[in-house]
Amino acid sequence: MAVVDRPASVSNLIIKSAEMERDGNLKCGILASSSHPNATISDVVVQGTIESTGSGAHSIVVGGAVGEYRGTATDLKVIVDINVVDAGTTASVGGAIGTVGGAEIKEITYSSYNGSITMPTGQFSHSAKIGGFTSQLSGNGISKCFAHVNNTIVANAANFISAGGFVAYVSDDPSELDNCYAFADIGYCQSGANNAKVGGFIGYIDGGGSIGLKHAYCVGAIDVGNDEYGGFCGVNDGYGGFNSCFYDYGRAGTRTSDGGTWKTQAEMKTK
Repeated sequence: MAVVDRPASVSNLIIKSAEMERDGNLKCGILASSSHPNATISDVVVQGTIESTGSGAHSIVVGGAVGEYRGTATDLKVIVDINVVDAGTTASVGGAIGTVGGAEIKEITYSSYNGSITMPTGQFSHSAKIGGFTSQLSGNGISKCFAHVNNTIVANAANFISAGGFVAYVSDDPSELDNCYAFADIGYCQSGANNAKVGGFIGYIDGGGSIGLKHAYCVGAIDVGNDEYGGFCGVNDGYGGFNSCFYDYGRAGTRTSDGGTWKTQAEMKTK
């Protein structure tokens, strides 16, 4: 399916064992490449693999289910492995949805069933945003969603990287997240310009970004060398409201975070 257009609705659908290979300047997802703001998706299961090759393209947006989503989505389960090679100038990669803008989303599960979300070493993108659930949020309401990456999120870029267990990058329009969590290890996210911003839940909230979070948590190891990182939030240059947001510092390997509160593993089990 290319686009979920207005006033289209996709529901009661199961896609299994799908294999997608795409190259060039693109938006892609196994269910759809993008959507209209009035589109709706509900009660859908998507399972498969995506191999995306930018082939020197200006930009790519890749999501397990949908590349770019702006509609309403409920009760969506995504079980997809994603591998991005030669991403061109910019790459935005999310386990469930590539980028989310102006959407209302709830009860969505992303799980990689056999591996990782990867942008391998040696790919010379100008910038990369890579998140367990989505790469970027802008003006969204998201609740009761989670990302479970069985292996490791990996990203490499020549200039700038943001990476997060749930979301990589929060831009200027206010977003709200409630009752969301992420299980994801983040490793070997390296930037040639030493400009990687990495967090167990959120990588980077930019200077104009605004997000309100409540009842969110993350569990995962972070291994990114000397770049900026945090157990829950890597860098908060905008406004981030963190209400009952926790991370497992033993697993993360740090008590440093630009938002959120560290807890022991035993304490996490009571949260």
